[in-house]
Amino acid sequence: MVEYVLNGMDENLFVSTYMLQLPDKKQLEEFLVKEMKELGI
Repeated sequence: MVEYVLNGMDENLFVSTYMLQLPDKKQLEEFLVKEMKELGI
């Protein structure tokens, strides 16, 4: 089961990296937090 949180994002999502296997939930959460901080969100 994969959980996605896209609240507040527009419909134009672009993928720049493809993975054959998703990271675990903790790694995904850490990545998203880091990216959001860099974007000032």
